[in-house]
Amino acid sequence: MDTRKETTSTNTRGVYIDRPIYDRPIYDRPIYDRPIYDRPIYDRPIYDRPIYTAAKYQQQLAYDQQRPHEPPVTTAHTLKKQLGKCSCSMNTLIGLLFKLLPCINVIKHYKIKEHLPGDTVAGLSVGILHVAQGMGWALLASIAPIYGLYSSFFPVVIFFFFTSSRHASWGSMALVALLIGNVVNRETQTIEQSMSQQEYNTTMLGSNMTTANKEMVKADIAMSVSLLAGIIQVGMSFLHLGFLSTYLSPPFVGGFMTAAAIHIASSQVKYIVGLDIARFQGPFQLPMTYFTAFKNISHANWLAFMMSITTFIIIILVQTFINKRFSKRMPAPIPIELIVLILGTVIAAFTNLEKNFDILVIGKIPSGIPMPRVPSLRSAPNYIADAFMIALVSYVVSLSTTKLFMRRHKYNVDFNWELLAYGLSNAGAALCNSFASAVAPPRSMLFEITGGKTQVAHLISTFFVLMSILFLSPYLETLPNCVLAGVIVAALMGFFKQFKDLPRLWKTNKYDFAIWIISFLGTFLWDITHGLMIGIGFSLLTVVIRTQFSRGYLMTTSKHNDLFTPELSTESASTTDEIKVYLFNGPLYYANSDRLQASLHKLIGTPMIRDIQPLAPSQSKNSSSTPLLSHDNSSCNSGLTLTSQLGQTSHLILNCSAMSFIDSTGVAMIQSIIADYEPSKIKVLLASCNIQITQSLTRGDKLINDKIFMSVLDAYCYANLDKAGLTMFEKEYLNKISTV
Repeated sequence: MDTRKETTSTNTRGVYIDRPIYDRPIYDRPIYDRPIYDRPIYDRPIYDRPIYTAAKYQQQLAYDQQRPHEPPVTTAHTLKKQLGKCSCSMNTLIGLLFKLLPCINVIKHYKIKEHLPGDTVAGLSVGILHVAQGMGWALLASIAPIYGLYSSFFPVVIFFFFTSSRHASWGSMALVALLIGNVVNRETQTIEQSMSQQEYNTTMLGSNMTTANKEMVKADIAMSVSLLAGIIQVGMSFLHLGFLSTYLSPPFVGGFMTAAAIHIASSQVKYIVGLDIARFQGPFQLPMTYFTAFKNISHANWLAFMMSITTFIIIILVQTFINKRFSKRMPAPIPIELIVLILGTVIAAFTNLEKNFDILVIGKIPSGIPMPRVPSLRSAPNYIADAFMIALVSYVVSLSTTKLFMRRHKYNVDFNWELLAYGLSNAGAALCNSFASAVAPPRSMLFEITGGKTQVAHLISTFFVLMSILFLSPYLETLPNCVLAGVIVAALMGFFKQFKDLPRLWKTNKYDFAIWIISFLGTFLWDITHGLMIGIGFSLLTVVIRTQFSRGYLMTTSKHNDLFTPELSTESASTTDEIKVYLFNGPLYYANSDRLQASLHKLIGTPMIRDIQPLAPSQSKNSSSTPLLSHDNSSCNSGLTLTSQLGQTSHLILNCSAMSFIDSTGVAMIQSIIADYEPSKIKVLLASCNIQITQSLTRGDKLINDKIFMSVLDAYCYANLDKAGLTMFEKEYLNKISTV
């Protein structure tokens, strides 16, 4: 054990800088293996410095730093200071431009030899995945696959100009697409059921809801809800609501995303088995989906099922045994998703699967770039709440992925600005026939694996997507939907691996385990929208539970050292000391202030009743034979005092080091505790209070200033001197000469 060597000093002020504060060795854990020091703690003051109350320490600090008196900061002073920073110059304009468009800074510091090779490989790899997944996610959104390609191009281009995140791959995302698909199916069904023949004749739908017109209506609804989601995200950014990400714990995101992946995979069941299964809404939609599928299993298309399973197995095998195993030897992973799509398209074209085997295919895909247009917002009030949930889900998933890469590669991201980038991308892309996007974890992982360095790689990926829109899309018209469904399910396997986190969460923290389970079950048994609210609500509820049911501990110290530990963790601790140190492990506010009082009564003892009736002479003679009452006996007689559990306690030190904050109810409770224990000749001291707690206590009662000490040891030394009956002058004098 390494010990500090004590040096000598002749400083008579009692403040020693050239020797350690503590007159004992430095201890490592575990605490039970400490050497026994050769002096009791009570022989002399522990500190080689004066005992500091909070007020006295602030006076000493101000004297040492020689701070001049500073006038209070007013709102007018702050506004004048901020306006003084405003200036109109070329440098200010350039700085503003660099802040508004982070891409300029990226291009300015771009190193071609160092960054371009990795960005090129990563951009092409991510672009290939964009094409494969974009078409699949369009099916989730219940619109034509070409809109998935648009959503892999326009949002990414807009996002490039405003984002400061290097590894976040923005574009079409399964979870967001599924939420949009729910809105599209619901609104389309409502239109079909509610519109009259006259309304058909006066709108673009004509006299009948044809397949082509129906696809146009679906696309218009998808773009409309995406536009609203983007506007909401922009508004959230202006309101600086980026801090909301702090309430999204990893256990919640894990459970929610795992259940959402099951929803996404289940939405592809109708393509996998070749059945026309309606998408259910409300609670238990997943069990109802599988019940309907098994009920009609005799009508399933087994060729479609075999093609889906084969596609899934091929992708998993290549990713597991080739791409992962030989990732360091290959410049880029094999684009197996695009390969199986091309193979499926070629096989379907030569064998005419659509006519011969009744296999659904994508159908006609228009080529070229569509003209921008503003989607209709006539039905916006019907899905404004859905748009808010889509904006929130897009933000949650995107920011959680961005945080992961930000911490891994050690760079900073302004979350409010990222939220603005999300909103501008979604709103701007909705005007270009694209649905709402988000950061996709699989594409972001691929970007990192293939050596992507900067945002330029995402711009390169859009070039491949653009070439696919212009030249490749017409050749994918015979692509079977069952093959695309196999690609979608294979892309979700990473989310299912999060079940492995459950044993670790159970061992580390039961609350985190419960958050994961509740978030998963709420999303799995109900739907994604309500599951998100259930998960967030339960996460916040656990915070309330943990603070409301905070525990209190009696801290004790051994006679051989000056360390204070909770009573249960020290076997050699003395629990009969006259000076009690109590630790309340949590903030003190209206929900748990009574719990602090009850815990003190249990561990320290119930103070004597204030309104004491004088005992009669006959009662005073027999008072010694009166049985002692426990603190929770509510039927005690007037005139009796409940001092059995107080023992010889002379001082009670409240260790406030674990209190993060205190409210007015907590301040009143502290004052009540001081007043309650005063008739029992017990002095209550406070130690290790943070600035907010100190200010709240002193504002309510100036006299409490002398009861607040800088540390538990300060309060403990003061209590020892006070117990000896020394006056304040004698205490200060003894404390000074003890350090010489």
